[in-house]
Amino acid sequence: MGLELTFWTGNDEKIVEGVINEDYDVLRENEAIEKKADLSLHIVPDDLNTLSKAAAKFNHLQKIQLRDFVAIIVDEPDHGLMKVHPYWVQYFSKVKEEDLGKLAEEWYKEMKRKYPNDEFDLTIDMVNAVRDLHDICTYAVKAKKTLFHFWG
Repeated sequence: MGLELTFWTGNDEKIVEGVINEDYDVLRENEAIEKKADLSLHIVPDDLNTLSKAAAKFNHLQKIQLRDFVAIIVDEPDHGLMKVHPYWVQYFSKVKEEDLGKLAEEWYKEMKRKYPNDEFDLTIDMVNAVRDLHDICTYAVKAKKTLFHFWG
């Protein structure tokens, strides 16, 4: 089983409460999570920085890393919750929808450079994860919602 790397938006108080108390039923039962993007693709957190930097090729902004735009809310040895800064959310949402497949390909190329000895392919799961992350970012910008990043 790999590391869970997800992004959530919804009821801020319930999300934070659920993770702080490790009461994940609060998240499911109270519809605390309105939207979710699952990037649990057998990657490590730094690979999200690689995706973030790859997005600059398509949003025409200066490359930034996700890690530089998060505020830690929960930091436990086996899980964590971070609030993503609105600038990063806007940064990722500025990639045009028609470029998301190309962004996934660029991310894949960067990952191949980063891990030259690893065997993996660009999969539909990678493409869908990029699309889902873009969708949740676009939603968060329009709805003025907080974007959270959970790992565990």
